[in-house]
Amino acid sequence: MFSDDEFPKSNLSELLDKFEQSLTANDNMFFDSEELEGIIEHYIVANKLKLAIKAIYKGEELYPFDSFYYQKRAQVLTLQGKIKEGVEMLETALEKDPSNIDSLFLLGEIYEREKDYTKALSYYLNALENAESSMETLLCIGNCYLMSDRSDQAAIFFEKAASEKEFNEHILADVHFYYDEAKKYRDGIRFFNSVIDESPYNFGAWHFLGLMHQSNGEPTLALNAQDYSLIINENYMPAIYNSALVHYDQKQYKQALKYFLKCLEFGGEDALTRTDIANCYEGINNYQESQKQFRRAIELDEFVTEAWFGLGQSIISNQEDYKEAIPFLEKAFYLEDQDQEYAASLAEAYYKTNQIDKSIDLCTEFIVNNPEEYFGWTLLAKYQLIDCQYREAAELLEDALQYLPDNAHILYYLSAARFILGEKNQAQDALTLALKIDVEKYHLLFEMAPFLEHDSIVQNLIDLYKN
Repeated sequence: MFSDDEFPKSNLSELLDKFEQSLTANDNMFFDSEELEGIIEHYIVANKLKLAIKAIYKGEELYPFDSFYYQKRAQVLTLQGKIKEGVEMLETALEKDPSNIDSLFLLGEIYEREKDYTKALSYYLNALENAESSMETLLCIGNCYLMSDRSDQAAIFFEKAASEKEFNEHILADVHFYYDEAKKYRDGIRFFNSVIDESPYNFGAWHFLGLMHQSNGEPTLALNAQDYSLIINENYMPAIYNSALVHYDQKQYKQALKYFLKCLEFGGEDALTRTDIANCYEGINNYQESQKQFRRAIELDEFVTEAWFGLGQSIISNQEDYKEAIPFLEKAFYLEDQDQEYAASLAEAYYKTNQIDKSIDLCTEFIVNNPEEYFGWTLLAKYQLIDCQYREAAELLEDALQYLPDNAHILYYLSAARFILGEKNQAQDALTLALKIDVEKYHLLFEMAPFLEHDSIVQNLIDLYKN
C-alpha cells in the first residue's frame, strides 16, 4: 500500500492527471493496482473523498477480488460520517477473513475516532496478533490505554513501539504527540525518563522530555533537558529552536535571541526565524533593529502575516505613528481576516487616525463573521460609550452575551454602561458575574466609568471577590 511519501511525487502527479483526465473524457484507461492504491491514498489524505470513491470504484471494476478497495470504500464512508455503513462493511469483510489486518486496523481507527476505546482496543489487539510490522498498531493501542486513563499500560505499548525502531526520533515524536494531546504531561515525563534510562545518549528523547516539561509549566527543567540534548548533538535544530521559545516565553529576550540566531546559523535563513528575532529585539526595546528584522522577513516571504503585523505594532510602540503603521496592519489583516488581534489593532489604528467610519465598519463586519469572538463587540461598545451612546452600548453588549455569556470583558463594559444609565441593580448583577469569572480584569469597569473608583459599594464588591 502506498502513501504519498512512498510514491515518487512526479509519478503521483502524472497519475492523478491521468486519472482525472479519464473521468473528464469518460475514457476507460487502464491502471495497475499499485497505481490505484497510490491515487486512492492521496485523495483520502487530501480529503478529496468524492474523487477517492471514484478511484475505488475503478479499482473494484478492474480488480473485483482485491479486498483493498472494499476496505477503502468502508473507510471513506466513515470519513463522510456514515459510520454505521462503514462498520457494517468491514465487519462483513471480517466474517469472510477474520484475520485480515487492514479490516481489523480500520475498525480500531473508527472506534478510536468515536472515542469508544474499549472496542478500538479489541480490534487493535486482534490486529497485533496477526501483524508482521506492529509499530503503528502498538502506538494506537498505547493511545487507547492513555485515553482510558490506564497510563501504565500505555507506557508498556509505547515503549514496545519505540524499541522496535530503536527509539528513533520519529517514533518518539509520535509518542510525544499522544501524551501532549491527552494533556498527560507527568506520564509523558515518566515515559521519556524511562527511555533516557535505557538510551542516555538519545538526544531526541532529551528533547521530547524538555517539551513535556515545557507543557507541564516547568521552564527550568525544560531548558535543562534541551541543554542535555544539545550537549549530545550541538547542531540539533529542534532543541535549539525550543530553547529559544522557552526563553522567549519567560521574557528572557537576550537568551532567546542567542538561540534564534543559532537557528539561522545551522538551519539557514527563513522568514519565520527572522520574525522571531525581530520579536526578541522588540522585547528589549530595540525598535530600530526589530523593524529591520521584520522588513527582512517580509523580503523573504511576503505572506508571513506575523512580520507585517509585528512591523505595524513596532511603529506604534516606538513612534506612536498610527498612520504609518496602518498599511502594515492592513496587510496582516488582509492575509488573515479572521484573526481577532489583527482586526483589533487595525480598528484601533483607524480610530486613532480619525477614520471612525472605517473602524466601526471593520468591527461590525467582524461581529457578523465572528460573533463568538469578543473583540468586535467590546471595541464597538467602547466607541459607543466614548460617544455617549450609552443605551446603544448596553443593548449591543446584551446581544453579545447571547454568544459569549461568560466573557468577563463584555460583562465589565455592560456593568459600566448600566451604571452610567443609572440602572444600578442590573449594573451590580453584571459586575458580580464578571468578578466571579475573572476578578483580575476589574480595571475594565473603571476604564469605561472612572467615577466608579470612588463608589464604596463597587469597591466593597470588588474587595469581596479579590479576597
